[in-house]
Formats: sequence, structure tokens, C-alpha cells
Amino acid sequence: MKKYLTLFLTLCMVLALLAGCSKKPAESPSVQTDAQSSDVTLTFAASYEQVYKALAAAKENTEVRNALYVYASEETVNDDLSEGDKGEGTFYSGTNVQVPGVDEGDIVKTDGTYIYILREYELIVMQANGAEVTDISHTFVGQAWDSSVLDDGSNHTSEKTPNELYLAGDRAVILSTYYDWTESAAGTVVEGDMVFPGGDNYVTVDIYDISDPAAPALVRSLGQDGYPVASRMIDGVLYLCTSYYASDADAGEVESYVPCLYADGTRQAVDCGTIGLLPYDDSMTYAVLASYDVAAGSLLGSQSVLGGGETVYMNAQNLYLCRSVYQDNAGEPYTEDNYTVTAHTTDVNTTVNRFSVADGKLSYAATGTVTGALLNQFSLDESDGYLRLVTTECSGGYRVYVDEARNFENYDYDDEQTNNDLFVLDSSLKTVGSVTGLAENEQIYSARFDGDYGYLCTYRTVDPIFALDLSDPANPAVIGELKLPGYSDYLHIWRDGLLFGLGMNTQEIETDGETTAKVNGMKMVMVDTSDPANLTAQNTMDLDADYSVALNNHKAILVDSEKNLIAFPAEGSYLVYSYTAESGFKLETEISVSAWDWNNRGLYIGSYFYVVGSDYVNILDMDTLENVGQTIISRG
Repeated sequence: MKKYLTLFLTLCMVLALLAGCSKKPAESPSVQTDAQSSDVTLTFAASYEQVYKALAAAKENTEVRNALYVYASEETVNDDLSEGDKGEGTFYSGTNVQVPGVDEGDIVKTDGTYIYILREYELIVMQANGAEVTDISHTFVGQAWDSSVLDDGSNHTSEKTPNELYLAGDRAVILSTYYDWTESAAGTVVEGDMVFPGGDNYVTVDIYDISDPAAPALVRSLGQDGYPVASRMIDGVLYLCTSYYASDADAGEVESYVPCLYADGTRQAVDCGTIGLLPYDDSMTYAVLASYDVAAGSLLGSQSVLGGGETVYMNAQNLYLCRSVYQDNAGEPYTEDNYTVTAHTTDVNTTVNRFSVADGKLSYAATGTVTGALLNQFSLDESDGYLRLVTTECSGGYRVYVDEARNFENYDYDDEQTNNDLFVLDSSLKTVGSVTGLAENEQIYSARFDGDYGYLCTYRTVDPIFALDLSDPANPAVIGELKLPGYSDYLHIWRDGLLFGLGMNTQEIETDGETTAKVNGMKMVMVDTSDPANLTAQNTMDLDADYSVALNNHKAILVDSEKNLIAFPAEGSYLVYSYTAESGFKLETEISVSAWDWNNRGLYIGSYFYVVGSDYVNILDMDTLENVGQTIISRG
């Protein structure tokens, strides 16, 4: 069964490979065959019939894309810290988040007394009592992969995999991906040459009472169709975005072609009036947004967008849902020798939908478009009502050669051209200021915003870090640039005047008159930004490691300037550093962990620092950062 899921996800990524940018968003893009309008808006459906017609149009338009999938597949084969209690009592750390006060889900959380761990299908609660950590409870919150043959001979498979955890008072919220699919002649879905099993896949929102940590109790099970895209929590309200592909649309069954919401085993289609339709007619994927009151265990509301979205940025006032729209524009065919040739030009834009937040509910507010594609959530930031975002333009082309007499078709691709842009949008998502054409033939590897300034790292053979002055939204400007070997995958404001970067070091190599770069392992850098017009590298350190999950997942790194801590896992070790301007980075502790355990997280409670892995909790003294204990996490 898993092979079908792998095939589906692989095919969804093929078009991104066609466009060529290696640092593109992780979710599936789509093709827009007509010139994109700069005045895009969402049209909310007046009936389910209107939604079905939009899906039918998208299905028809994806036939061209399916042909591209097949061709591309053949070519590929051949060739900020969320803080704990800062009042009276124990200080403790939270998940490393982008926006203060907007929590993000993770696999390890603490409330300052207990450590909550998602491991495989379990929720594990451990009590942290200084240098002693003890098991309190193990609760099965998921379901292992199960496969069986039904009486009619069909294959039935199901699995519930916990992905993220939140704490809100005496409640724990666990988000899980749930599959319940049946593979049979009657239950398959045929899309072109692709065959998928029929069934359900949705994200569950399970709310547990943890007032007694020794006995967590499920109080409500909610959910929504699709695969997880992003989640946030603000003041006890969970906001969840999923991506739902309507693969088996049946005009006579509304639940087959619109997203459904779940509550304690019941299933109900979203109201048609909450479904926004993008004007592209090129995607059968919905982005489903819903908000949940955790304390009450209730759904507050939902909004859906037919056309999807893969990047979410959120603060206390707004949620921004962004979607990459890849354009493929065909010219007039012409004759060359025995071939009929059609030249295509390709590029990418980003559509941004703003949903305002009020009383825990999301309301559609505006739509806008900008040139280029986003890297991730850190490519966006809102300040004083203005949205600032950075994109990488990816433009190219190809020609299709067709010899009808010999039933032959071939493709010839041009080299891709890239540029990088900054846009400032107002509350209506109209562009009020921009800086375009940065770092030609490079692409964005990381970004971070800090009030009136933004920092942008691009890369090809060296790492230019640009400082952007955003104090005047109508006239943003590049005011500083620093070139370093390598690149930073993650940027973090260490404190005023200092920017921390974690990434890779590189060495330039000349080959046949062409300069390329060889990756030489990981590095850390601290950039002095006290004068943004004169950026300087205050300190750098090369690491004896080639990979860390923290390069791609900011939740795996703890950066706390007040505690003077930079901690993250890297290739079989958990590394804890301190930093001073005089001495630079100093390795305080290195703890041996499994090289394949990507679940290590670091947190502190009071005077102790805890490194939580899949099998052990290591305890460090916060004053000395010496390892003073280790506890085995038992199996439930």
C-alpha cells in the first residue's frame, strides 16, 4: 500500500524538478497555461455544483500535466524561541518558533514540570525533577500499520501516525495522519495512467485531558480531510492547514469532491460558501483551513481554497496561505526540418491569500500575487500591517519537437535563469514597494526579518547575505552585503546587532574555466548587524558534521541568547554551544546519540537542560553544561 503513496508524492514533485529550482517549496506545484492576471481574487462558491464544475475543468486541464509527469519521470531515470513561564516559578523553554506568541507543533513539549514526548504511536509523559527524570505514563495515541484481506478479496490497510503535539493548559493536542484505504476493482481511482486506492486520508485533532499526567484521557477527536501542511496555536486555539486532493469526484456525492470535517467518528462536507475558487482551473487540490477551541473541544470554523497552498505564515492578526503557480506558455508552432516545433516559456508566481483572525475564526480578506517562488515560512513576515516577502524567480524554456510521420516526440530544455526579489504588500495585498533582480543566477537559501530590517541569504558559489532596509514600505532598499564561503540554511536573531546562521561551508573549484563549489561540511556564523550598511562576520566555526535535521527543521534547534545556548543534533551527536564576541563559539558538551535519530530535542527547565531522544533523556547542569545523568525512555 505504501508504494501507492510514494508514487503519488513522487509524481507531485516531478513538475518542480522540471522548473529546475532545487530550493523550491516542498509541496506540489501546478501549471498555469494562460498568462497570469495581476488582479487575482478568490470567488466563493454559491453551490456545490459550481465547485464540481471547477473541479471538472481542473481535471481536464491536468491531462497536459500528466503527460509531462510521464516524460519527466523517464528523463529522471535516465540521466524564535517560544518561551515558557516568565513570571514567578520555574523558567522553561518552548519550541523554537518564527513569531513570538504563535506556537508551533513539535514532537517534544514541556509545561515546566513534565516532558511530553511523541514517539512512534505513543504519548510518553515523564516528570523532570532536577537531575532525575521518571516515567509517568505511556498512552497509545496512534495505530500501527495494519493490512488485511476483506471477505470480498480486497486489500484493506490503515494507519494513524502522530506528527505533532501541542500543550494548552490541562489539554494536550495531538495531530496525526490517518489512512484508511481499500484497494479493489470497485475502490480504485483512475487518473490518466495512474491508479490509486480508494478510501480516506485525513488529519485527526485528538484532544487529551492531561490534568492527571499519569492517565491522559481522550476527550474529543476532531479532524479534517487531507495531508498536513502547517499548524499553529494562539491562546488555546489551534489553526490547522491540510492539503486535500479530490481524486474520486462523483457529481452525485458531495463528500467525494469537497473536503470533509470529522467529529467523533462523524463526517460532514464543508459548506459550499466556505470554499474559495482560484481562477486558474488547474488543480484538484484544496487547502483546508480550520480552527479549533482546545478547551471546549470544538470546531470554530473552516475555510477552503480550491487550488491549494503549500506555505503558511501566521501572526496574531492574520494567516497567509501561499501557493506557487508555475506557468507554461506555448508559442505558435513552426516547422524545422521534419519537425513541428512548439517553443514554451516557463516561470513561476506566488499567489497569497490573507485570512484575518478574530475570536479564533478565520475570515477571507484579500488575495495578491508576486513574481517568483517562496522558499518556506521564513520568506514572509508582517510588520505594521505590511507583508514583506522574498522570492526566487525561476524562468526558462523548452521546445517540443514532433515528427508525426515517425510518431516521434522529443524535448530540448534551456538553461534556467534565476533572480531574487523582495516585495512589500499592503493589507489588500497590493505591492507598494519592491527590490528586484538580486543575485542573478543564485537562489534564496534562508531569510529572516527583524522589525525594520530583513536579512536574505542567496547562494551559488558563495554566500551573499543582504541587509534590507524596510523602514519605508514604499521604498525598501538593499543597504548592506556580506560575502562568505558557503551558505546559511537557517538564520536567527541572536540579539540586537547579531544574526546567527547555521549552514554549510563550501570551497570554490575551478574546472575548465568554470567556477563551482564543493560542500565541505557544516558551519556556524555570527554576523554583526549593528550597522546594517556594513555587515561583518564576527565569528565563524566549521563543524565536523555533514548534516543536521536543524538545517531543514527549525524546531530541532534551540537558540537562546539569554541562556547563552545554541544546541542541535548533528550526525550522531547532540551539540551544545555557548557564544561570546571575544571567544566565538565554544563547544560546551557533545552527547552521543543515534546517527539516525532525528527526534532529538533540547529544552531547559529551571537549572537543568534535557536532551530528549527516542531512547534516552540526557540531563545537563545548566551552570556547567556537564552531563549529570541519563534516563532510559522505556517502551510502552
